[in-house]
Amino acid sequence: MQQFGPLAQFQAERKQAVAHNALSNLGMRGVGSRSLGETVRDADMQAVKGHLDLYMRAFSGENQNHSSLLHTLTALSGYDPVYAPEVFINWSAGGAEKKGLDHLRFVGELMRDGVIAKTDATDAWIRAQLQLPEGDA
Repeated sequence: MQQFGPLAQFQAERKQAVAHNALSNLGMRGVGSRSLGETVRDADMQAVKGHLDLYMRAFSGENQNHSSLLHTLTALSGYDPVYAPEVFINWSAGGAEKKGLDHLRFVGELMRDGVIAKTDATDAWIRAQLQLPEGDA
């Protein structure tokens, strides 16, 4: 029976991948709820960011005094490994994260009520989030 273990695992992984793909496609091409699709996409993005942050911390040698690539290269260069650089991803650089439609509606309500001042920068941010061309709104 042991020979069927890997086959069963493969089938389970295929079914899981198909279900994940279906959830990821919600809201795309008119299929399903856009809000649910955005929620699933946001949850997936958080998982990917968490995984990459852990990888970068391991690569940088955080919580390690030895056996880190950057620490080893720093020591080979003749410096104390304490001075090894830290590699990280600045997730907020360049507005890399798109906000959901509910978030944009909330920001619009805050701007309408005067809580957030309407400036050229806020207009440009909203245009960028909605992927609208530059110009008069």
